[in-house]
Amino acid sequence: PRTMDFFDADQVHTMLDYPSLVEALREHHLRDIDEVRSNVLEQPTPTGATSYFLALPAWQRGRAIGAKLVTVFPDNEHTGTGLPSVQAVYVLFDGETGRPRACIDGTALTLRKTAGDSAMGAHYLAPRSATNMLMVGAGAMAPAQTINILAAEFGERKCAPMAETPAVLRKVSAVPSIQARVKHFTTSNTTYTACNHGRPMP
Repeated sequence: PRTMDFFDADQVHTMLDYPSLVEALREHHLRDIDEVRSNVLEQPTPTGATSYFLALPAWQRGRAIGAKLVTVFPDNEHTGTGLPSVQAVYVLFDGETGRPRACIDGTALTLRKTAGDSAMGAHYLAPRSATNMLMVGAGAMAPAQTINILAAEFGERKCAPMAETPAVLRKVSAVPSIQARVKHFTTSNTTYTACNHGRPMP
């Protein structure tokens, strides 16, 4: 019998190129899902925060069954583990036989899918003449994902990320893959002007 495939984070990022991913998302968002549910477990942490375990299954009858299993441990950001606060795996089963088909790095998959959905939404909502973009938030999605996918969807644009603290913005600004596309950075309690060729954003 055929064995189950395993895809790590590097393979996910390599195989899910953004143009193909966005087109696939456009197609599949139009399809019905026969059944989808979510289950959430939570536990308090010693710091007063809350950790979560999420099971997010979906079923397309006769085609595929999948479940994303997610842990959210906010204390990871402060305990020196070096681990992200959100980690996940995705398990895919055959919809006709129930055979396990693949186990996929869910953290990388989530980064790619969320970025792809952002690009798809911007495609339908943003004017094609837009020359500047403001991205609210500078977390895990910001450095290598959302800015790049928006730029890929609309061509060369200037993007101004917004975050809650200057420290977060400094971390984002240090990522080489986005430096060329970021004109200015701003915090939520400080106003800066994001410009493209000297013209302020309206």
